[in-house]
Amino acid sequence: MKKAEDNINVKFRVWEAITEFQSHISAGNDAAVGFRDLTRKILELTDSEYGFVGEIRRSPDGDPYVYILAYESISNDPVIRQFFSEFGRSGLEFFNIDTLFGSVMTTGQVVVANEPQTDPRRGGLPKGHPPLDSFIGLPFSQSGDVVGMLCLANAKDGYSQDLMDVLQPLLDICGQVVLGMRSLRDRALAESRLKQQTRYIQLLKDLTRIADEASSFEDCFQSFLKQICETLDGALGLVHQVEDSGTCLVPTSIHYQNVPDLTSPAMSKTMESVFVKGEGLAGRVWELSQPVWQENVWRDKAFLKRLEITGSGAGHSGFAFPVPMNNSVAWVVQIFTSDMRESDPELLNILASAGSHLGLALERKRLTINQAILSAIMRSTEDAIIGLDLDGKINSWNLGAQHIFGYVEAEQIGSNVVALLGADQTDEAAQILESIRNGEAVKFELKSLTKNNDDLDLTMALTPVFDPGGKRIGASIIAWDTTEGKMKDQELLKSRIQAQSASRAKREFLAHMSHEIHTPLNSVLGFAQILERDPKLTSQHKEYIARIVDGGNQLMRLVDDILEMSKIDVGDFELHSQAFDLCGMIDRIASSIRNRCLFKGLDFFAESFDEKPLWVLGDEIKLQMALINILGNAVKFTDSGAVLLRVEQKSNERFQFEIIDTGRGIGPEQLDKIFDAFEKLGEVGLSRGMGLGLSISKKHIEAMGGSVAVQSVEGKGTHFTIEVTLKRFGDLLLKTEQGWYFNKPLAWKEMQAVLVGNLDQKSFEELTRSAHALGVDVEQVADVGPSCTLENPEADLIFIGLDDLEERGETLVRNLRRIEAFAEVPIVVLASPRSKDAADRCQEAGADLIVIKPIKRMPVLKAVEKRFGMRLDFLKNLAEAKTVSENREIDLRQIILPQTTLEAMKAAASSYNFTSFEKQLDVLKEEGEEKKLALFFKDMMRSYDMKQINQVLEFLDKMQGHRGT
Repeated sequence: MKKAEDNINVKFRVWEAITEFQSHISAGNDAAVGFRDLTRKILELTDSEYGFVGEIRRSPDGDPYVYILAYESISNDPVIRQFFSEFGRSGLEFFNIDTLFGSVMTTGQVVVANEPQTDPRRGGLPKGHPPLDSFIGLPFSQSGDVVGMLCLANAKDGYSQDLMDVLQPLLDICGQVVLGMRSLRDRALAESRLKQQTRYIQLLKDLTRIADEASSFEDCFQSFLKQICETLDGALGLVHQVEDSGTCLVPTSIHYQNVPDLTSPAMSKTMESVFVKGEGLAGRVWELSQPVWQENVWRDKAFLKRLEITGSGAGHSGFAFPVPMNNSVAWVVQIFTSDMRESDPELLNILASAGSHLGLALERKRLTINQAILSAIMRSTEDAIIGLDLDGKINSWNLGAQHIFGYVEAEQIGSNVVALLGADQTDEAAQILESIRNGEAVKFELKSLTKNNDDLDLTMALTPVFDPGGKRIGASIIAWDTTEGKMKDQELLKSRIQAQSASRAKREFLAHMSHEIHTPLNSVLGFAQILERDPKLTSQHKEYIARIVDGGNQLMRLVDDILEMSKIDVGDFELHSQAFDLCGMIDRIASSIRNRCLFKGLDFFAESFDEKPLWVLGDEIKLQMALINILGNAVKFTDSGAVLLRVEQKSNERFQFEIIDTGRGIGPEQLDKIFDAFEKLGEVGLSRGMGLGLSISKKHIEAMGGSVAVQSVEGKGTHFTIEVTLKRFGDLLLKTEQGWYFNKPLAWKEMQAVLVGNLDQKSFEELTRSAHALGVDVEQVADVGPSCTLENPEADLIFIGLDDLEERGETLVRNLRRIEAFAEVPIVVLASPRSKDAADRCQEAGADLIVIKPIKRMPVLKAVEKRFGMRLDFLKNLAEAKTVSENREIDLRQIILPQTTLEAMKAAASSYNFTSFEKQLDVLKEEGEEKKLALFFKDMMRSYDMKQINQVLEFLDKMQGHRGT
């Protein structure tokens, strides 16, 4: 009887809860409040601690999840109460279906778990969640579909399936309310989407109108950004443009800021940043050629790193779309928001359409501008521009054509272009028509007639014309009158011939005068120097003769300067580039100038390079003359103090020479004329020259691709700066397409190497391969006793493998060094890293070299060098045989050069005389190994590598000497 009363009481309370819930919903009150009240009543009714009512929804991808309508607790436990004060709210979403409540959703059945800790359906609890001691999940359905669930937890006596029967009416009501809420939500969403679509369509119309009406590119983009930002509540709009090289996106000056201050560094720095494809929002749009939405720009770590932003900021979104032109992305428009927004594919499609329309509009504007420019060119140009169809009939005729031929447009439209040619130009006329039909671009030199039958010399350029689809529709001719030009060319040719004749006559006169003046002057100086040595001369007579010699030398210098200046004026002087030691030249100049400074009581300082020698390529004589000339003036016009010469390398090939003195200085009025010919420094009488030295020096330096500058303060001193290009050998090594390979270059020496001890297979193969590549045979002696010495006195190289010898290796080396035959034989110890200490003791005992495995060719070559007695650097950088073509593989054993040729080549190479050495190469045969050797030498010459050339020549000399013996 008691149980029946309790059941009736429970059902009454359920109906009471249903009635209150229905009244609440029917009155239009907040459904969330109604579900919270209902949940608390059910918790009290079932004596449960907490529970929730949830609606089953689906994500955009169609996956089910639980949306919490009410999440309540009636527990007095302070921990549980604290948890629900923080997290007990509607709106939570649970996507994990591998849980107890997930089983309700997937099965549509009641789920009871009175021992949830061991229930396999349990998915675990998040940190801080109240304990779960018992659980029941009750689905509510409509039309066979589960639309939601009621889940309860922690009833004192657990749960049973019977509860479903008691609460079924309530669950049915909940299902109906959820369906009603879903219907209202779908209707609101549809209305919102309709409004959004209407807004988007209006935005597209506005953007299309802007694209069509804007007067310039800048105005178009500016209005575009403004409309998008104001319509979509964007904070910032930017435009990036593909740079002309096509390698990156660069920022333009076009942007629209819809907020007073940009607090986000991601926005402000993007305004100034450059992007490559795939980098940042703009770079990804460029790479994909389609719009991109970034829901939170702070998640793009690579983008933030590119902008050099660390940390994080307030979340905000960004989206961007391309503006194409000529089928490729030309600009990227970016919009940033102040808040976070979900991706909106529909908006991206609208913006993509707007971007495409904008690109077409800009393309039309550019085409209109180009057409206007082309039209202006056609109207203003003096050249004839004639349009033709495929039959050669004229369909356009500009004012230039009217000016040249004398016909107005109406007289020529429809006539054939060949009618413009002279009667004797039949071949040219046929060629023009054939070129039009074949679509060829050609150029003609021909004769024509004007309307008044005047002769014309014309140059015509014929080019095919295509429609936008690529179909050939005709041709265009640009013709210009060369009649007057040819007359001028004839006059210029005549003038040039006369000038060349005059220049030749001047050169001949100068050469004659040089001979006529130098011959008697040399006689005067020669006899004066003979008289000067006569012991019978009085001191007065010696003084007279000294004056004759001094005056003669001065006259000789003046004559030489005048002749050199004349050669420069007629362009009859040449640069003689050759290799020279720059440091050696500076030392020689410094020694000479230092003596002159000592004579006047001046200090002299020279600051040059520590690297000696320093080989460069240039005209040593002209550079030295210029430096001596300017330094000589510095000494001449400095009465006290010092003279400084400083040499520096400014860049890879650029050298700077500074000459600084503490002399009288040069006044402003003279400084502008200092390099003029016949302009003398100082007061008249103080300088005995003719004022040609500085002018000649400057012209020589400029001919070498250099420059001369001067600064001066009167009374304080002068500062000359010379910059000139001198190619350093070491910095100019040029890489050839392939390396060079010398086939067993030492085989003629018949060198024998011996390997004592054992090596692992890989190391043995590396050793024999390296040695055989050089032409050296390797014999292995594996069984070595404690006191073993080698019985082969013919060994040229000894390799000792420590893998199995260990401590015996030291004894072996000492024994070998005691034998006279092996006293000078190179000994190389081959060891693994763990045997390094034993190898060091071998070296102390007399070994020449230690090689720690893996074995390479260089240590083998180093040992061979010692035995061979010369450096073999030219073999150090050899390519592998398999990597070079046959014509770059040289067998030196097949080359036998005449000794005179070899000596001449060695002399030229050792003196770095490139010209002479290259002439010697002409003696080599143009086939076989000598031809390959000549090509190798030319490769080395192009890289200014005379070191390797000298080594190869010395190697050949030794090899040929060996054959002779």
